[in-house]
Amino acid sequence: MIRIQTLPATDPAFRDRVAEAIARFGTGRYADDAGHINAASEADLRRALAFVRARYPDVWIRRQDPLASIDGIETWYAFRDEAIRPAERAAAGRR
Repeated sequence: MIRIQTLPATDPAFRDRVAEAIARFGTGRYADDAGHINAASEADLRRALAFVRARYPDVWIRRQDPLASIDGIETWYAFRDEAIRPAERAAAGRR
C-alpha cells in the first residue's frame, strides 16, 4: 500500500481529483478509515496520474524518503503545479 499526500493540503479540489483517479484506475481500496488516499502499487499511482494531468498538467509526484517515515507506510507526495520547486522540474527535464 502507498499513502498519497496531496500538496498543497489546502486545495480540496486537487485532493478530490487525485482520490477520484485512484478510485478509477487503482486495483485496491483507495481510502482508509482515517481518510488517507491509498494506492495498491506504484503502477496504480502512475496510471492514475494521467487522469489527474488532464486537469492539472504540471502535477508532480515524489516518493518520501523511507527514513523520514514515522509509521513505516510508504508515502508519495502529489504536488500541484505551484508547489514544484524550479530545480526539481529542471532535474526531471520539465520546464
